[in-house]
Amino acid sequence: MRKGYTVILIKNDSKLWEKKHENFTLEQAEKITKILKIDGEISIVLTNDLEIKKLNKQYRKKDSATNVLSFETGDLEILGDIILAFETIKKEAEEQKKTFEKHLSLMICHGILHLIGYDHIDDSDAEIMEKKEKEILEKI
Repeated sequence: MRKGYTVILIKNDSKLWEKKHENFTLEQAEKITKILKIDGEISIVLTNDLEIKKLNKQYRKKDSATNVLSFETGDLEILGDIILAFETIKKEAEEQKKTFEKHLSLMICHGILHLIGYDHIDDSDAEIMEKKEKEILEKI
C-alpha cells in the first residue's frame, strides 16, 4: 500500500443499519483516518447486538453485547476490523442524550484508535484515549 493511501471497506450485516448509516460511517472513518494520518486498510462491519455478543464471547470471554469491537492485525497495510452494534450504540446515544450520529462517530473513532494501538486497560490509558477521541471529534 502506498503512503497516503487509505482504504475503508464497509460491510452491512444487519437490516437495522440504513444506507445513510453506511455512508455516514464511511465519511467519518475517512475524516478520522485523515486527521490521524493513517495509511492502510480498515474493514468496518455494521451488525446487531446478537452478532457482536457472539464475537464478544468468542474473543473476549464476555457474554454480552457491546458497542464496538476492534481487531488489529499488527500489519502495517491491513490495520484490522471494526465491528459496530446498532442497538447498543442507539441505546447508549439515547441514555447520553446524544444523536445517534454523534455517538456513532465516537464509536468509529474509538475503534480506529484501538487499531493503531490505543487502549483503556487502566485509568491512565483510558484518559489518554478519551483525550485523543475528544481532540479528533472536535475536528470533524
